[in-house]
Order: sequence, then C-alpha cells, then structure tokens
Amino acid sequence: MTITLAPPECRHSAAALAVFDEIDSRVVDVFANIHGWRGWKFISNRHAPKPQSLALAREIMDFIGWYQAHRAEACLTLANRLEANEAEIVRALCDDTADRRPGAEDDHASLLGQPLTPACFAVAAVHGRIAETDDGLGLIGADYLFEQLTALITQAAQPISEARDRPNDGMSLAIKRAASNAGRANLARQLILDVATRSPESAKAMLRGLDCFRVVYPLPVWDEAYERALRSDHMLWPSRR
Repeated sequence: MTITLAPPECRHSAAALAVFDEIDSRVVDVFANIHGWRGWKFISNRHAPKPQSLALAREIMDFIGWYQAHRAEACLTLANRLEANEAEIVRALCDDTADRRPGAEDDHASLLGQPLTPACFAVAAVHGRIAETDDGLGLIGADYLFEQLTALITQAAQPISEARDRPNDGMSLAIKRAASNAGRANLARQLILDVATRSPESAKAMLRGLDCFRVVYPLPVWDEAYERALRSDHMLWPSRR
C-alpha cells in the first residue's frame, strides 16, 4: 500500500476500539442471516446441480469486481468534499492496487458502463448519496461491511468447495478470487480505528453508512444472482458470460 492507514495498536483510543467492536458486531449479525438464505442453502447442498451452483458463485464474485470500481468512483466524489488533510482517507478507500489481479483495472473500468440490476442500482444509489450529500465518512463503515463479509463468506465457503469440487476447477477458483482480497478487511479495520481515534465524532457516520448499506447488501444483490443462476438469465449485469 502507498500509505500507512493507522498508528500502532497502542495508540488507538478506547472509544475507537469500542466503535470498531460495534461495527464488527453488526457485520457478524449480517453474516449470521446469510446462513438462512436460500442461495446459501443451495450452495451448501452437495446434491444441488453443479452448473447452477458454480453460476451463482461466479455471479457473486463478479459483483466484487463491480463494487471495487464503484467504490473508487464514490471515493472520487468524496474527495471533492473532504479537507485536504483528510485526503489519505480517500486514498485508503481507493487504494486496492496491492490486491488486484492482473488486468483487473480494465475489467473494473468496463463494468461501470454496464446496465445495472435493480439491487446493484440500489447499492450505487446508497454509496452516491453518502459520498455526495451525507457524511462522507459513512463510506468507511459501508466498506468494512463489504470487505469483512467477503472474508467471512470466503472462509465459510472453503470447506463446501473442497467437498464438492476439484482444487483448480469451478467454485474453488471463484473462492480463490475472493480470498485474494481477504487482506483488505484488515486494512478497513485499521482505517476505522485510525479515523475514530482522530475524529471521535466520525463514529456516528461510519455506523450510519454501514446500516444504510446493509439494507441493500448482501441479500438483495445475491438473491438477484441466485435467480439469474437458476434461470441462466445473463441479460443484466453483473453477469458477463
């Protein structure tokens, strides 16, 4: 990464640690709800049709690429509103160069011009509203939900993948793509602690950003992916096959 996101752990305030614990607990709540989702039950079922299971995993992984491009777009909007001394926050949110696979820059740029499904449109609307008119630091809370949830889902899906797939085929490859971004959850955590230590009043914005985002993600987005996977309906993005 090009910048240091946070001071050493001992320099984080007790209030910042409490804020992070609250943010993290809300992400855990979202993760717990996923286990009751019909798509998770479908993927977990060893007797489910493999082509549809793989299609669902790929649909969800494609959303990761779009989100990263969209996050950068929202951060550029936010950059115009922040004070100059807060510019590193924008860089921290946008700087995923260490985690990108080769060629991802072109992939992400092209996705911004694709027609959006209704749920993805809602995700874009929430981020746009936060970046343009709400407290822009809410993007930090929203981003932690995305990054930490990706890490949790990747960890939970690994044994499912190993039980039903070859190591270098199908769902395993999709899981590996998500795992390559796992380190970003730690970076997002450090950013929350850093910002909350320096600006205690930012806690409200970060919690609000997470709460707004979790209304539209992940289940609304993933449920669309589930429907497309079962229908083999690839007319609307994020499917690109």
